[in-house]
Amino acid sequence: MTTVVYIASLPRSGSTLLSLLLGAHPKMVAIGEVSQFFRTDPIGQERLETIPCSCGAHRRDCVFWGRVHHELKEIHSNVEARYRVVRAVFEDLYGPDTLLVDSSKSPRFLTPWRHRDDVQVKVVFLIRDVRAYTTSHHLHARRRGHTDRRRFASYHFLRWYRLNRRRDRLFEEPDLNCFRVGYEELCLYPERVLPALGAFLGVDFDSPPSRLGTLESHVLRGNRMALQPEKNGRLQYDHRWMFHRGWWLPSLLFPHIMAYSTQSVYSPLTTTLWQQ
Repeated sequence: MTTVVYIASLPRSGSTLLSLLLGAHPKMVAIGEVSQFFRTDPIGQERLETIPCSCGAHRRDCVFWGRVHHELKEIHSNVEARYRVVRAVFEDLYGPDTLLVDSSKSPRFLTPWRHRDDVQVKVVFLIRDVRAYTTSHHLHARRRGHTDRRRFASYHFLRWYRLNRRRDRLFEEPDLNCFRVGYEELCLYPERVLPALGAFLGVDFDSPPSRLGTLESHVLRGNRMALQPEKNGRLQYDHRWMFHRGWWLPSLLFPHIMAYSTQSVYSPLTTTLWQQ
């Protein structure tokens, strides 16, 4: 039976970072966003052809995704069969005891794994401070030249709250094995978070690796940091929100969102550090 570690999060919440971090462990291999590999729209397919895998090869030459692509030629329309091929290729290359890390993020892409008898799913729910999330999306919108609602911090505040509350309800279902991780805690206090995460996954994970990701990781789609050595060389915190003021007004307008962010992102695991 294959164990799938499913990273569930909102976009720009650290899923690529966590995927590379887990993929650096000798008992895990990160394969990026599996759902993105099955995109059928022309733009999505074109991007898959041009963006290299984190292993350094392009899709058709990647030892993992190249083989998956070859074996999927005849079954493009069957979602269940696609995931069956991914699992079979993964198990053939890495064995049944290696954990597969899928960072597809959305709960709807969890379904193909969740209802398979030959797969055990462990969900890692990654959540980022609403201020950091808002700043990241706001800067991304400016960089892309967006002029719609994505330029407004309040939009991202409300969206962050609505979508994370929805995930909260889903992951409380009794048949789902779920572990919550705060992005800030992971980056700033890895020596406290990683042992707890490792215990949940059934592996020894006492300290962060010296380098994120390995040639055995095959993150084909994700944040651009996967291909930037200056960013993925080690675990580091994106603290840009501390120097931007866009989140100030919504933080005053929506105190319930700020309270939920504090409660969800910062656990007693690290907050007790400052009470000692």
